Amino acid sequence: MTLLTDSVVAAARVQPVAFQHAGQILHLRYTNARSGLTVADLEVVSGETVLGYITSFARNQYGAIPIRLLGHTLPKITPTVEEALTEICR
Repeated sequence: MTLLTDSVVAAARVQPVAFQHAGQILHLRYTNARSGLTVADLEVVSGETVLGYITSFARNQYGAIPIRLLGHTLPKITPTVEEALTEICR
């Protein structure tokens, strides 16, 4: 399990970071997406398709939200990258 920390987010802001999840390769990469009061730090993509977003709550605390729910509900706090990807791909 990979903890979803400030260092993971900082690395993905500079260059996309790949993770294998449920038989596919997903990338975390920088974004400036926003909807209402929700501002995303990273987007999760499969190829060029955006699946969801990673948002910050506090130092080393991040949430995940599928693209279809951005602006409709709060992101779910997820302590690991794997949990974030599961939340986004559900």
